[in-house]
Amino acid sequence: MADVALHGMNQLLKDFQALGDALNDKEMENELLGIGNNLKRRIKSEAPKGPTRRLKRSIISSRFKKKSRKFKHNPATFVAVDRKIARHAHLVEFGTVKMAAKSFFRSTIDSEQARINENIKREAKNILKKTVRRRNGAIVTG
Repeated sequence: MADVALHGMNQLLKDFQALGDALNDKEMENELLGIGNNLKRRIKSEAPKGPTRRLKRSIISSRFKKKSRKFKHNPATFVAVDRKIARHAHLVEFGTVKMAAKSFFRSTIDSEQARINENIKREAKNILKKTVRRRNGAIVTG
């Protein structure tokens, strides 16, 4: 039976921890907020234009407050309708007995889903590359 010795395992674990920390960093949170803001603009452009334009004004994007977040160490952003501004948004989105649905929110998210996923992957990869460069001067390829 052969004996195997691993050297540098502690450093490897520290490096992996640093990569994970980088994705939970403020930089990733800011990138996610930027992606959320882009989605918000797209949803606003698809929202029906009423006489008060409240529906368009009600679309918001923000980060979750860290204290209220269920997973406190994971950056998260949301896009939503502020019901204080447009209490009727769900009626427009899903329709009523007397009015056909004019889906603007879900349909925009569905159409943008692939782009959102690609943006998140790209930004995460960029942040990981920066982290590796900072830690040891190496450049990640691929």
